[in-house]
Amino acid sequence: MNDPTENTDTPNEESLTRTRAKLSFLFLMSVAPFFLAYVFFFVKPDWIPTGTTNQGELILPPVQANEAGIDHKGLFEGDRWILVIPVGAACDDGCVEALYLSRQVKTALGKESNRIERVVLSSASSLTEEFAELLGQEHRYARLVFNSGPPINDLIAPALGQTPAGSYILLMDPNGNIMMFYNLEKAGKPMLKDIKLLLKASNIG
Repeated sequence: MNDPTENTDTPNEESLTRTRAKLSFLFLMSVAPFFLAYVFFFVKPDWIPTGTTNQGELILPPVQANEAGIDHKGLFEGDRWILVIPVGAACDDGCVEALYLSRQVKTALGKESNRIERVVLSSASSLTEEFAELLGQEHRYARLVFNSGPPINDLIAPALGQTPAGSYILLMDPNGNIMMFYNLEKAGKPMLKDIKLLLKASNIG
C-alpha cells in the first residue's frame, strides 16, 4: 500500500538531469552565434573564410565615425547605414563617378532607400566653386562633412594592407562603424548586392 504522505509530483533525479541538460543546450545555442562572431571578427579575423559572399573588403577592426570626423548620430540620429565618399577640395573623374554610383545604389534600393544616406567626406577645409556647384545641382541630398582629423586613407590603410589609390566608397553601419571598402569597380552592382543582404539581415537602421 502506498504511503499517502508521499509526493508523487516530485520529479526524480533522472528527470531533473534531463531538464538541466536541455536548458543548458538551449542556452549554448542562444549565445554561440554571438561568441563565434566575436571570435571571428575581433580575436581571430584570419579564420574568416576567404570564400565569403561580400563584394567589398572588410575593414577589421572597423574605423569609428568620430575618428573620421563624422558625427553619425547628429547627422542621421544614428539609425542609418551611410555611404561615405571621401573627396578633396576638387572633384576629379573618379570622384564624379563615386558620387554618381553612390546615388544610383541608393535609388536602386527603392522602398529601402530611406535606410541609406550619403556623406561626402572632404579632407580639405573648403571646396572649389566648381565642386560645390556639382554637389548643389546633382547631389544636394548628400551631407557634406569636413574632416579635421586624420586622413581617412591613413585610418583604413592598416586594415586593407595598403593605402587606397584613387576614389572609393566606404560603408558605415548605424552604430558608427566604417566597416566596408569598395573601389570603383565594386561600387556599383556589387556594392548594391552587399547592401541588400545587409538590410535584409539587419534589424537596425
